[in-house]
Amino acid sequence: MSQAISDDYSHPVDWQQPVGSIPEKLWDVLIVGAGPAGSTAAFHLGRRGFKVLLVDMAQFPRRKVCGDCMITDVEPNLSGMNLLDKVRQAGRELPGISIFSPSRRSVFIPGNFVTLKRPVLDTMLARNAVDAGVTFSAGKVERLMIDSDESVSARFKGLPNPVRARIGIIATGAHIGLARKLGVVAREKPSALAMRCYLKSPQTLNSLILC
Repeated sequence: MSQAISDDYSHPVDWQQPVGSIPEKLWDVLIVGAGPAGSTAAFHLGRRGFKVLLVDMAQFPRRKVCGDCMITDVEPNLSGMNLLDKVRQAGRELPGISIFSPSRRSVFIPGNFVTLKRPVLDTMLARNAVDAGVTFSAGKVERLMIDSDESVSARFKGLPNPVRARIGIIATGAHIGLARKLGVVAREKPSALAMRCYLKSPQTLNSLILC
């Protein structure tokens, strides 16, 4: 990734509004979580004219524990949002994956893979949703409630009045607090542990490496 692109995402964006500054109204859709799933849903809904409030508890760009790798399966999704070329230009294209076993045997799987840091990818996706007419906000949802008319009310930390929407979407990934309060979590114990670090090396890698 070039230094110029990296600098574009090194400071808080000015198009993510504090939730306290959002006008009170009934939204068509409230989406909690602005990762790839939330921002993608927001984009497609916003493009179709729905009044969408996309909210994340973090100020963007925000860091995320991730392998920073996109497999070819995501290409149709990115193409559908007119982002595939932009993502490929911002990231690094690699021709395949090299998989190594403990016995040092390896196999190479060809494909059109891209590595791109998550702060950059997530910010690109959220910005794309905003360009489609979505309102993007920063705030922590502490509770979601289903009202008698089946609309949704969201209680935000530090906000006296709830935010209301006809439909609510939880796209918080591994953060299952809201889903747990709604009673929709099937398994609460973690099934994996994720860590990430970046290393500088004189070695040139021409493929993704899985060990």
